[in-house]
Amino acid sequence: MSSDPRIGYLARKWLQHRKVDVILDVACGYGQQGKQLKIFCGPKRLVGLDVWKPYLLKTKEFKVYDDLLIADVNYLPIKPKSVDLTCACEVIEHLEQEQGKHLMEEFEIITKKQVVMSTPNYDYPQGAINGNTYEIHKSIWGPNQFKKHGYKVTGIGVIIKGHCINEFPILNRILAKLISLGPAIRISELIVAIKTLSQ
Repeated sequence: MSSDPRIGYLARKWLQHRKVDVILDVACGYGQQGKQLKIFCGPKRLVGLDVWKPYLLKTKEFKVYDDLLIADVNYLPIKPKSVDLTCACEVIEHLEQEQGKHLMEEFEIITKKQVVMSTPNYDYPQGAINGNTYEIHKSIWGPNQFKKHGYKVTGIGVIIKGHCINEFPILNRILAKLISLGPAIRISELIVAIKTLSQ
């Protein structure tokens, strides 16, 4: 999951008070977002998954997750319908388009209630970070690609003079309304795609 602090806003707005037993945090990295998922969703079990072992070793020290799994998202070691909520924030852009489509299908197989994804809303080239080639951005995803797969799409994060618009509730509501209308989604920095499978 992204280390972008705005994902905390995502957790508060879309995930707070969801009744979930098991959350899967895909590409959990150092677990910054796992902390917020634990606070705002209060799952009985929080599972972190990442392919990069150095991230998991560091994350283990923080004791955020109940379980940590080392796995490639192309081969998820998760049983069907064993997770209530799957979060994959800023993951899909690290895959080729076909791999990303397959990942969305896999999420629907393993998840009971809801899948939440986010991705940059613009071409954001990124190479390997500290030797981790899984950090390379390989694709760009737009709102329509998620909508074709049945996701509700919105956006978050516009920086105005050094301040994230999410810090200003009234401006954020206006932006959220504009984004929900469609064309204005291009002004958000992150696309947020949510698919509800059951309540």
